[in-house]
Amino acid sequence: MMNFHRMLLVAATVLFLSLATAQGGRAQEAPVAAPPVEASTPFDEKFYAAALREEANRQPITVQGGVRRPLMFFRQIANRKWNAGALFLYLVFISALLKIFLPALTARTIARCRSNCFISLSSAFIYSTILISLVRFAFKTDDLAPMGVFTIGLVQLSFALGACFGVNLLAQKLYEFLSREREPASIYGRALLYGFCLTLVAGLMAGVSLIPNLGRLPRIGNRVVTLVAALGLGGLVNLAAGAQKPRAEAQGSAEN
Repeated sequence: MMNFHRMLLVAATVLFLSLATAQGGRAQEAPVAAPPVEASTPFDEKFYAAALREEANRQPITVQGGVRRPLMFFRQIANRKWNAGALFLYLVFISALLKIFLPALTARTIARCRSNCFISLSSAFIYSTILISLVRFAFKTDDLAPMGVFTIGLVQLSFALGACFGVNLLAQKLYEFLSREREPASIYGRALLYGFCLTLVAGLMAGVSLIPNLGRLPRIGNRVVTLVAALGLGGLVNLAAGAQKPRAEAQGSAEN
């Protein structure tokens, strides 16, 4: 009888301790936080905060999702926040190399752009449309997927070079404006002035790329830089197409 009472006492003690432990664990659970209430923010703070948003940069671009749809791929790139410092260094360095080592090509491309901006932009649009259509066709089958990746890389490279030609175009215009009354006499003075104009235009382009979304308009700055790149690319394409006409005419006259 005594052993039975002891067993009953031990069982009651264990049950009490288990209930107390369960109640203590429930009491230590963190309360669920209420969803934060968005406070009213002034418009100027929202505007400047929009320049720091990086949601578009966090969205991954994959071959299956983005690259296979080139228009969506380029739109994702245009909606991202670009590195202004890297863009500035690239524009200054490559534009200067083109001006130094390919001066004739740079001068002819600039002349084509200045002769008719609309034709240059139309040439860039036709060139890009043909290559993007080729990308869409290549990704229809996995056998031609490498060709699609190469072609979309060619489009990016073309616009990257077009941006440098566009920077040289704007730098040449600024150089002519600053040296309108008195042009430097020495070649070093002219080179120094043109280098200053080139650096100033590249810095302006890098600064323009930082312009954030304006209401429903997505990242205006990136699209302005792309427009300048399209102008330079169109001048180069127009120059290449124009160079083929005399050759074709010469070959036709030789055959006759």
